[in-house]
Amino acid sequence: MTTTMRALVPLPIPRTSEAPMFDGSGLTEFLSILKQHGACAGLTDDELTPYILQYCTEDVKRVLRYSKELKPTAKDWAEAVEEMKNYYASEDQPARYSVDDLRQFCNETSAKPPFESRSDVEVYMGRFREISGSLLEDSRITEDQVNLYFVTGIPQETFKIVDSKLPQKNRVITSPPSIKEVRKILNALFMENSLQSFARQNFMEQDLSSAPGPTKSAQKAVRFGPAPAAVPASMTPQEREMEEIRSQLERLSISNAELLAFVSSKLDLARPPTPPNLNNRPTTPENRRCFVCGQTGTHRLGWKHCPTTWELNAENLISIDSTGRLMAKDGSELPATRDTGGVAAVLRRRASEARPAGGSTASVAAQYNGYNALGGNVMAVSADDDELYAEPALRSGRDTTVRHDPYAKPPGCYIPSRGGPEE
Repeated sequence: MTTTMRALVPLPIPRTSEAPMFDGSGLTEFLSILKQHGACAGLTDDELTPYILQYCTEDVKRVLRYSKELKPTAKDWAEAVEEMKNYYASEDQPARYSVDDLRQFCNETSAKPPFESRSDVEVYMGRFREISGSLLEDSRITEDQVNLYFVTGIPQETFKIVDSKLPQKNRVITSPPSIKEVRKILNALFMENSLQSFARQNFMEQDLSSAPGPTKSAQKAVRFGPAPAAVPASMTPQEREMEEIRSQLERLSISNAELLAFVSSKLDLARPPTPPNLNNRPTTPENRRCFVCGQTGTHRLGWKHCPTTWELNAENLISIDSTGRLMAKDGSELPATRDTGGVAAVLRRRASEARPAGGSTASVAAQYNGYNALGGNVMAVSADDDELYAEPALRSGRDTTVRHDPYAKPPGCYIPSRGGPEE
């Protein structure tokens, strides 16, 4: 007799990658997964009730933490599920769509650029199934209507190719092709090694569903620039649509530039030759003369290349304003002159005329006590200096007068002799 042993797997740790997490949507799916984990751990539904709140997000916990049906001491699974449905039942059901939603979706996709890869087809099929699935399940639309909306919702350029490959019996409204049949055509169309895939990537302007020869759109199209580069298949539909718009704008700008150049060339050919202007004088050395220094051929034309400009600036006769124009020092315009020395000669002449005059001499007469101080052979007059004598005195009262005799002594001053007291 064999005994089957069942290995128990503990519940996954909350907030790990293996643990389920309820964020307010998909309640039925969350509870189903949690029950499976509980069964693997050997727990019944009622024993699993205290763990429900641990597998919820913080937003859900703030709502349910005060419910007694979900407390750590709760033991009734049915009551806990009913309590959670009171708050999150509306988010448990999938989105519901109407027939108008399906019609609007097909209308928008049919006006978009053609499919470029299988990923575009899969995106279209997924979105179409999401909208039409609930309608078909609720019997609000029939299977033939779903097939009709699917094939007509394909972008028009791609629809022309699909329509050309359908049997004649499926090219009418009463008997549309099934989604599987259309998908087979699209898969064959986007095979990497198919001829149509090569033609679509290299000749985007051609209509693959038409017979050989230029189409009406090709006859009207005028292209002046190179063919646009193929859009990478890894782009999303939104990125591919923006890339298509960008390439169209580039082609439009190139076409406009080429068209303007073409029209201008035609106008130049039709325009009569311009008569000579008698007022234009030929270039003479006078026209090449520097207006600053008045010289010709000594340096490049332009005040920046003239050494006299910087000499005038050093002499404080000119200045350069904020716009780079030469101005007089007082802010006035430079004089217009045909002087051989140019503007420099005029500015220097004005500066010399405005400079104050030099010193002058005049005769004067000086008198002293009614008599002429200067007269006869007198060439100069000078005053006698007063004789000053200074005898500084000390605060101690000591006599500091000059004594030329070192042995002289002031009166009353006794100096004892070295030989002994005086007799």
